[in-house]
This record gives sequence, structure tokens and C-alpha cells, in this order.
Amino acid sequence: MGKARAPRSDTWGHLRVFANTQDGVFAVDQGGRIVLWNKAATRILGFDADEALGRRCCDVMRGLDVSGNLLCYPGCQVMVLSAREQPIHHFDMRTRRKDGQEVWVNISTVIIPADGDQPGGTVHLFRDITQERHVPGWIKRGAEAPAEGARIGGAETVPSPGGGGKGPAESLTAREREILRLIAGGLTSSAIADKLCISHTTVRNHIQHILAKLGAHSRLEAVTVAFGQHLL
Repeated sequence: MGKARAPRSDTWGHLRVFANTQDGVFAVDQGGRIVLWNKAATRILGFDADEALGRRCCDVMRGLDVSGNLLCYPGCQVMVLSAREQPIHHFDMRTRRKDGQEVWVNISTVIIPADGDQPGGTVHLFRDITQERHVPGWIKRGAEAPAEGARIGGAETVPSPGGGGKGPAESLTAREREILRLIAGGLTSSAIADKLCISHTTVRNHIQHILAKLGAHSRLEAVTVAFGQHLL
């Protein structure tokens, strides 16, 4: 295993918006090394940032699929698809905390293309779904019908956007872009409403439109997608 190298904080400063989110977030450079590890990632997996930064993602996550097959290794399928800039659908993964306790996480991955002085990489959002995984199988089966597409550990990948119609950059209105920037800046819905002198209901409606247009399920995921599409 190569020696861990601490990333330069200024190089990845544009990802600091994810530092204090409730979801676990880690970012990986194009060489597969971790360059961002937030507080929620520490809470879920037990590794401090100093123990994760600079290490290979596969050495920290050590993920397995539902059948026990290895998901995390140098040049894994996520890395391959990321290098091709092919979006990756969320997937479930079994791993272990620092203390050895088994935990299931659901991971969403967004590709961050290189842009000028900002290097490319991937941002991974994850949450603990261990309790959900313990729900009896007969309850879950109806919600786990497979979809078409290439699969990663039991989850499908989605086709690249832009095949037809407007992409996110073209479909977001000026107001939606403004609200998205405020969300990325850490403002709550109430704070956004006060700043823009609009009602809370109007803010909620704009956020719902933003989520729908970006194919996101949360404000955090919307911000991540926006970074990947250079909307911020």
C-alpha cells in the first residue's frame, strides 16, 4: 500500500460546503485517495479525518455487496465509471466501522470534472441504513425491483444526461440558481426567504423544482450535483 499523502486544503477548498452536513461525505481524487472527510463520516464510520485523508478510498471503506463480493479495490467499477464521466446511481454497501462493527451504508456518487485549477474527482454522500437492512425481506422485496442499466453491487447506473432536451444548467431559472447558491452557502429555508424577501412557501416550491430538475433527493445531493455540473 502506498504511503498516505495529506491533500492540500487550498486545492480542494471548493468542497468545504460539505464539511458540516448531516450526511456522511467524503471526496476522492482521480488517483483514488481521500481528500475530504466530514464530521458525519467520522460519526458513522469512526475514522477521524486525520485517519482517512490521503489514504486510498478502498483501504478505508472496504465495501462488500449483499452477497459478500468485494466492491472496494484499486480501479473499482466506480473509479472506472467516474473516469468515463458516467453518472452512478446510488447503491448499498456493507462495511465495518473502525471498531469492527458491521454497518450498511447507502452511497450516492457525483462526479466533479476538472475545471481550470480545480482538480477532478468524485464526491460520495452516504448514510447509515443498517436498521433498514434488518427489516424482514418480505417487506422490502416490493421496493427492490431492479431497473435497467449497468449494476454496481446490486444498484444500477443511470445513463449520462444530455441525450435530449435541456440539461440542468439550461433548465434552472435565474431565481433557482440564486437559491441553489444560497443553499450551498449553508442558509436555511427561513434564512433564504428573509434574504430574498419572499415567502417560505415560495422558497419550498423553488427547492422542490431544483430537486426535480437535478434528479436529487435532498438539498445536499442537489448541491453536489450542482458542483458536478459546474452550476456553482
